[in-house]
Amino acid sequence: MDFQQQSKAAIRASGGRITSQRELLIDLLAAHNDEIDAETLHQLASQHDPNINLATVYRTLHTLEAAQVITSHYVSTDHERKVYRINTKQDVFHFTCRRCGRMTTFNSPLVGQIKAALAAELGAVELTLCMCAGGLCAQCQAETAETG
Repeated sequence: MDFQQQSKAAIRASGGRITSQRELLIDLLAAHNDEIDAETLHQLASQHDPNINLATVYRTLHTLEAAQVITSHYVSTDHERKVYRINTKQDVFHFTCRRCGRMTTFNSPLVGQIKAALAAELGAVELTLCMCAGGLCAQCQAETAETG
């Protein structure tokens, strides 16, 4: 079953109907190869259907996330910005530079070690992790050293 089929099944299972607006959102998510926030998804959808509202976008994202068809991650250390992506069952994390705001996606073998430790300590399965890292990126460090 592909992403669109899984999404439609998740919406139906939650008691929802497959409206043209929900179908548009699903198609836009499928076509978007990277992470996307709700506001950007709303802007893209509005280009096709000016009547779509942000509440519809959030409700659809919430339904798809609850069904684990998509995942979300915070991309700011203060958890004010959330992005969504198709659930590939891979953990992705973000480093945000406090100076320039540049965001870098990363993964680390340490994530597997943390999951293994949590599984052993808690007996938990299907673990997900939310982690945001912040600091100065290499470029900002170099610029600070030059002016400092």
